[in-house]
Amino acid sequence: MEWLKFQEVERPNQLKPNQIEELVKTMCLYWGEDKFEHADFATNSYQKSVVGAMNNGISEIEAIKAWMENISEKEILNPA
Repeated sequence: MEWLKFQEVERPNQLKPNQIEELVKTMCLYWGEDKFEHADFATNSYQKSVVGAMNNGISEIEAIKAWMENISEKEILNPA
């Protein structure tokens, strides 16, 4: 909600397409921030995995899903 207010909108459907992409990325990074030793690792992982997959023709949803599943599997195998 805070992010939406910063964009001067009340609901996600009021966002422009590029703002929606930024919202999705922000939400993903927020989800991933406690799953990495450093916050920068989440950003780097997202860029490499999600953006890289999208550049190779994978849909954004599938790329994000695969990234999240991969991180979740690592957490199960290497609990903190």
